[in-house]
Amino acid sequence: MGAFPDWLARGRLNFIVPNSVDQWSVNRGSIGQAMGRTEAVFAKSFSREAAEAILSQAVLLHQSGAAGPARTLYEQVLKVWPGHSDALHLLGVLSAQTQDFKQSIKLIGKAIRIRPEPSYYSNRGIAYKAVNNLPRAVENYDRAIELDPKCVQAYSNRGNALQKAYELEAGDSGSKRARSIRTRLALSYSSHGEVLSGQNLLAEALASYDKAISLQPNFSCAWSNRGVVLMDLGRLEEALQSFETALSHDSQNIEAWSNRGLALNAMRRYAQALESFEMATQLNPRYVEAWSNRGIALHFLNRMEEALASFDRAIDLDGNHAEAFCNKGITLTALNRPQEALLSYDAAIAIHPKSASAHFNKALALLVMGDFQQGWKLYEWRWRLARAHLPDVSEPLWLGAESLADCTVLLHGEQGMGDVIQMTRFAKLVADRGAQVTLQVPHPLTDLLTSALGVSRVVPSHTLLPACDFQVPLMSLPLALRTRLDSIPAQVPYLRVAKERLALWADRLGVQTLQRVGLVWSGDPVHPNDHNRSIAFCDLIRHLPEEFSYVCLQREVRDSDLDLLLEEPRVQFFGYQIEDFSDTAALCSLMDVVVTVDTSVAHLSGALGRPTWILLPFAPDFRWLLNRNDSPWYPTVRLFRQKRLGSWEEPLRSVGRELLKLKPD
Repeated sequence: MGAFPDWLARGRLNFIVPNSVDQWSVNRGSIGQAMGRTEAVFAKSFSREAAEAILSQAVLLHQSGAAGPARTLYEQVLKVWPGHSDALHLLGVLSAQTQDFKQSIKLIGKAIRIRPEPSYYSNRGIAYKAVNNLPRAVENYDRAIELDPKCVQAYSNRGNALQKAYELEAGDSGSKRARSIRTRLALSYSSHGEVLSGQNLLAEALASYDKAISLQPNFSCAWSNRGVVLMDLGRLEEALQSFETALSHDSQNIEAWSNRGLALNAMRRYAQALESFEMATQLNPRYVEAWSNRGIALHFLNRMEEALASFDRAIDLDGNHAEAFCNKGITLTALNRPQEALLSYDAAIAIHPKSASAHFNKALALLVMGDFQQGWKLYEWRWRLARAHLPDVSEPLWLGAESLADCTVLLHGEQGMGDVIQMTRFAKLVADRGAQVTLQVPHPLTDLLTSALGVSRVVPSHTLLPACDFQVPLMSLPLALRTRLDSIPAQVPYLRVAKERLALWADRLGVQTLQRVGLVWSGDPVHPNDHNRSIAFCDLIRHLPEEFSYVCLQREVRDSDLDLLLEEPRVQFFGYQIEDFSDTAALCSLMDVVVTVDTSVAHLSGALGRPTWILLPFAPDFRWLLNRNDSPWYPTVRLFRQKRLGSWEEPLRSVGRELLKLKPD
């Protein structure tokens, strides 16, 4: 029976149903009830309206597995309305299910002559396949796909028909006909994979591509498309291998070169990605996506002006390429040109009004310029980004409208540790509105944040939550509380360290003979901007004056820094003795000054009210704003900014000079 469902056994109708009968949503009842209603309708009139009502009942009976009564009603409809294409089609399907394939082909053919629907062609193809007329079956599936390129069942059925044809030729697999069928079958599986991938059925799409490749191992396009699915599944190494196999079979496969570049970009192998995109643009100088993606690789190689030129080339080729405009805006922001970036984001939004990336990146540009009124509103677009993970909470979102008197409010962390520390300051403002505040944060922060002002209870992430009236993601609090640049709650400290923890770390540090400087020079290596914000330990230490005692505040140190750190007598390193942020907070509290790159420790030290010097890349995170050496978020913070993209020389020299000023006379 091929792809026909066994309705009589399963009692349900799941073939391709034409759009015109989607309205047939009828209550399920007994066959007797259905027949009784049908007789009542016919007793009133034999009008076309009555025929539609009868057809609804026929479908109900068909779904219930009552083939005989359903057939009777279909035939009655056709007596009243001989040209009813849906009735012809459905009666044809019923005929096929009862093994009368000749009649099925005839009836569905009549329906097609009245109204050529993709579902009709697909179902007639099934009937042709059942009588082993495989060429006609494939013709019908091809016609269904031509009418509806997303018709998944038609792709699947065509593959089954071609597979059967290929098996019939298996006795002479090397014949010209067998080779031709094998090629068509491989193409069918590949096309089916594209449709499945477009519907996000990734495992099924991967299996379909694998079938195509098993039939035609040198099928370059299938290898390339298979790699795209593997990328979507997060299997980047396998994806890269798939793209490279595609290129080994066809070095002129432009899509494979471009896709290989995408995989390498995702793996942060930007120089190799650039080579791939350049091959794609050489093979096709008008390949817009390759020019835009080439710009991304150049961006991450800090070749910003070349990146802008690449985006501009994409825009010249296609003035409606929203992604290229958005990418250009991101690079302009990285060049500290946010006003120009806004023009690019606006152009992207004009082309694609629902572009989450354009709206979100516009928010970052506005915020770094200090435009909090517009910026925090647009920042809510973050939830629509592909990588966003909506919070697993059912309580209503509070964004400032409702009264919080006698309410319990859940504030939950959604991003990095530093963001949680920074935004916890708003808990007191929520509590001041009469709310009991529950704070849900990553486990390493739970002990520390019990000291946060306004917080009644702290629970770790991924635990069962207590009942609450409202919930707010922490990064939405500035919007909910209508925060302006001049109204940031910046009273510090708003976090405190337990006396016992301070005593423990004072003992571990030993007797203080020199001023202590806490050091953080690198953050999480998986952070998307880590290549800009982190510093090599060797570059930091050579700018630090001798007359101080230095303490590493990092729990983890990269392999590239570890040997030199262990050999440096001026720096104390505690490593995994630092168990959580309460330990780090105690160490920060015992320093005379904390010198850090833009990581969570910068926020921690600032929240504790400690003298904190933050080393910022040329294009800072939005919260540090532009062209100032202080921060409205943390009164005890000083900012040391790169003057040139990628160069830490000047800010590190400034830190060294300023440290010397701290020496007592």
